[in-house]
Parts: sequence; C-alpha cells; structure tokens
Amino acid sequence: MLVHAVNEPVIVDFIMNVSTSAGGIKLRQKEVSAETKFSDISLMKNEKVIAIYRGEIFLLDFTVDMMLEKGDRLVIISTR
Repeated sequence: MLVHAVNEPVIVDFIMNVSTSAGGIKLRQKEVSAETKFSDISLMKNEKVIAIYRGEIFLLDFTVDMMLEKGDRLVIISTR
C-alpha cells in the first residue's frame, strides 16, 4: 500500500520529485480518442506510459499489442 511506501526514503524522494517537478520529472495524462493499438500511440522519446486508467481502475500490467478503448487515459511519465 502507498501508506507503507511513504516510509521508504527512495519512494518519498520519487513522490516529491514528481509532485514538485524539482527533479525534472513530469506526469501527464493523454486521453484515447478512438480504439487504438497501444503500439500505435505516439510518445516523445523521453516519455513512458506507466498506467492506463480505464473506467475506475488503473491497469499496470499491459503489453504493446493491447487494444486501447475510447476514453482510456494514459498516465505518462517523462523527464525534462
């Protein structure tokens, strides 16, 4: 659980870097406008999808051949 993770110094540093952008890390979301294969999503070189938000759940285990549905939201992490 996240509650337990905040006791880990590396996790705390990561959350602080992401939430303040002090470490040059940025989080953003991208909504999928039509059914699309995950591998067809264009990302910048410094971006990585870390989760897919579908309905009310986060999908964390996905593959490049997965089909994305209209309305899915990609959670993207990037470096500046």
